[in-house]
Amino acid sequence: MKLISTILSVLLILSLTGCGNSTQSSEQSTITPAETVSPVTAEASASPIPSTLPSMPEDQQKQLILDRYEEWSYKEPWESPWFYTFTDLDHNGRLEVTAATVQGTGIYTHAGYWEVTPDYSDIRPCEITVDEEGASYPDIIVDSAPCCFDPSTGLYYYIFEDMVRGGFSEYYTSINAICLHDGKVDLIPLAARYECYDNSEKPTAIIYYDGDGKESTKQFFDSAVQNFSAGKETSTISLNWTMVENPTPKEEPSEWDGEVGPEVVITKNPRSETVPAGGKTWFIAHADNAVSLTWRCVDKDGFSVSLEDALAQHPGLTLEVLEDDTIAVGNIPLSFDGWGIQARFDGIGDGNFDVTEPAIITVQ
Repeated sequence: MKLISTILSVLLILSLTGCGNSTQSSEQSTITPAETVSPVTAEASASPIPSTLPSMPEDQQKQLILDRYEEWSYKEPWESPWFYTFTDLDHNGRLEVTAATVQGTGIYTHAGYWEVTPDYSDIRPCEITVDEEGASYPDIIVDSAPCCFDPSTGLYYYIFEDMVRGGFSEYYTSINAICLHDGKVDLIPLAARYECYDNSEKPTAIIYYDGDGKESTKQFFDSAVQNFSAGKETSTISLNWTMVENPTPKEEPSEWDGEVGPEVVITKNPRSETVPAGGKTWFIAHADNAVSLTWRCVDKDGFSVSLEDALAQHPGLTLEVLEDDTIAVGNIPLSFDGWGIQARFDGIGDGNFDVTEPAIITVQ
């Protein structure tokens, strides 16, 4: 049951970066962490075997989970909202809460699972077989997914796709099965497809792979779900995701609280550069009346991207913030062609900042 190591090895070989593109429910409620809600538990449309009856009613289990919100909620200041849903994926009568979010222009899916303990007194996190840094999880924020029950093992499998995007020209689509058992979530790759397009959007390469990352055929990819479902009882799980708007991170008081300083003024914009693939360059920016500088990347569509997301989308790329208003960009891959570097200078007082023009990198 190999997973992200297989996917990442393929991505590195093909110089592909990015991540899963999630389809979200058209009817999602919005809450803040302080509110308490009780979404409908996701259930399979047919249960091949009777579920173990819980010794605690579902509504009490949901309240138990919600009372421990701080344990499973996302703490990072995510750019996009995150979602959660109640499930019983292993049909053991104990609910899980699944939390997920989609971040970055590459559209990375991050996810976690927490299950009610056997004595119904607490919740505990489920171990996930995919936890490598920079890995993308399958697109689970969807309305429904195929479910397969294996009578020989008593395990339930749920099928999801994952779309990984590398700039405007490369795409990697994988088909995966998720299985929760014994407090662990296994992710089983079934098949994958790599696509590359030229500037006129004509395909220059379409390659198919099996679950082990070996080159395969279109027929294998198209029939992967059917082949995996053979000999298993199939149904559909319906998911009811609740959207949580991320609160504005609370900033620590500073020595300038309540003060407003002189206006920040950009005095030097970083200059665009042309570099060879694998090369290195430096960018410098200056501003008057600034007290802090934050470097960010700009993708081909003009959207601002954090340095962390840029590194995740471009394996091998190095970004090193130096002194004297300088950032070093090294081991620049071809996928970084057309991206830019931008600096934001903040001064004293709310709203007192200025942003440089992006310096565009051309990779030859």
